[in-house]
Amino acid sequence: MTPELVIRQAVREDARAIIDAHHAAVREKAVEHYSPEIIAAWAPEEVTEARVQRLEEQIESGEFHTLVAETGGDIIGFGQVNPQSGALGAVYVRKNPLGGVGERILSQLVHHARTGREIPRHGGLAQFRSLLPP
Repeated sequence: MTPELVIRQAVREDARAIIDAHHAAVREKAVEHYSPEIIAAWAPEEVTEARVQRLEEQIESGEFHTLVAETGGDIIGFGQVNPQSGALGAVYVRKNPLGGVGERILSQLVHHARTGREIPRHGGLAQFRSLLPP
């Protein structure tokens, strides 16, 4: 049985797990496409407390609308959009057995950027896809 995927608003306490998901996505997936120097700059080995605190503050202040993808209690991906400009900040998903995680995060971010509201949790994949630009 495939575990359920939940896309939800990030909270301050998610900051470290978001950074871990970013790190894993870059180091597990992007490593095939980028040089070691770019990977090291993009996802440094050491995660500093300052980096965690900066993300906690971004989440708490609303500087970015931040969503997490969670399955089995673990954050496997996240995405961010600037609520003022609607500009996409990031979408990262670590390796996982589910499909379409990044697409689901992105579609909710697009919806939020367009409307300033969350997609109702009962919406299906067709609803998510309908929000993506052609």
